[in-house]
Amino acid sequence: MDTRTSSLPASAFAVAHGQRIPRLEQIGPAHFQLCFDDPEGQAAKLIDNYFHGATVSARDFYSALRDLRLAINKAKGGAR
Repeated sequence: MDTRTSSLPASAFAVAHGQRIPRLEQIGPAHFQLCFDDPEGQAAKLIDNYFHGATVSARDFYSALRDLRLAINKAKGGAR
């Protein structure tokens, strides 16, 4: 089962909680959908928790957000 979202912050929240960096599927010229391999539904629960106010360490969230932005920039054909 895949869990998909276009929310970068929600994805970073899930990654900060131990999910692997999701696959990127391009849905527009500069827009991506983030697809978690989620057979047990854990990423879906984490994303839902994010939208309901759950917390995570700021340092872990920042690190996950940075990693996701790097993956997106690479997918766009650039490197930052």
